Amino acid sequence: MSGHAAFHVQHDASGDGGSRSDRRRILRESMRHLDPRDVRRHALKNRNIVPADARLNDAFVSDGRGGFTFATSVQEVLDYGDARLARVRRKLAADQKTINRFVVHLPKSLCDEIPDFYPRRNADGSERIDPLNHEPMSRSRWVARDRDEALRYFRDAIDYLAEGVIPGGHEAIHGWATNFDESTPHIQIMADPFAADPKAPATQPDALRTMQSQAYSSHRDVRSADGRQLTGAEKFRGYQQSLREYMIARGWPVEANVSARHGRELSKNEYESAQDAEAFARAALDAAQRERKDADALAAQTRQIGYSVLDKIEAEHHRLTMLPAAFEAFLDATMKNGTTLRPSFERFVASLAKNAVRRAQLGGELDDAMSRRKRAHRPELNDDPTPARARQLGRQLGD
Repeated sequence: MSGHAAFHVQHDASGDGGSRSDRRRILRESMRHLDPRDVRRHALKNRNIVPADARLNDAFVSDGRGGFTFATSVQEVLDYGDARLARVRRKLAADQKTINRFVVHLPKSLCDEIPDFYPRRNADGSERIDPLNHEPMSRSRWVARDRDEALRYFRDAIDYLAEGVIPGGHEAIHGWATNFDESTPHIQIMADPFAADPKAPATQPDALRTMQSQAYSSHRDVRSADGRQLTGAEKFRGYQQSLREYMIARGWPVEANVSARHGRELSKNEYESAQDAEAFARAALDAAQRERKDADALAAQTRQIGYSVLDKIEAEHHRLTMLPAAFEAFLDATMKNGTTLRPSFERFVASLAKNAVRRAQLGGELDDAMSRRKRAHRPELNDDPTPARARQLGRQLGD
């Protein structure tokens, strides 16, 4: 299994994220393990932080000679950065970049996966529910399989950045911290874009100048082999490719190809939100496919039931159409005494017909009697025997 080797970078200006107070805020997050209060505070803001694992983190500050020592407070890193800023010979505008912050993640090929560790969340912070099984969705946490191995990888990444990306080299790195207490092990590096000033006066031999454009955007002094001025995007593609080659040469299991988007991608929160949304979309698609499959199966079952019902209807229709012929055969069947049931049946039918005719006659007489009474409208009609006759006919019809 091969992992990804890449870095992400953000540039801050002195008047926009690069002030001392801004740097202190950033360092207290990345070096939170130095103060238990910072661990608790940032764990409330960032659900990926596992406070119990903060003890695995380390913080380092530059020794000013290209090396690093363990930091005991963020103050040391701030003071080192201030000292470098004071050596910049020319005054910097408020919008000029003074801080470069790098993040390097440990490749998953050097990690062990802990499945279903974190809940996936919606934009409002609520848990995402799987549309297929209606259970809360989750995502994995990746931890270093070997902490010492991870530290070696991170140190190689720092060496690459200092030698091939950061203008001032190792000395331009104020400090860095490992974060083994989040969803993926990574390091956060605070550096600046300052390098030695070739025009430094004798009175200030250690003067620095900014190299932000030369390193990270387009500058007239940085050109391709054919003399064309390189863009910032072209530089970043080259940096990412060179990082892969650098790591592969040192035996790390990382892929040789690199995405041109590395280093200029989504922020961590945006990336995690995108991953959660993608996982939900996949689950929704699976649910839709499952529903379609179930619907197709139900349709097939319904068709089969329909065919069975039709078969039964056809059989019943055949039985009913055959009944008269079978009944006729029954009436003409000869009994033991040599006779058939047909004469008796015909007498019974004739009796039914006679009764029906008689009932019809009685009904007609009743209607006539009632009509005559309605036409009379005379008081003496009460003495007419018609009502009595009507009652008699009614009793006969009832019989």
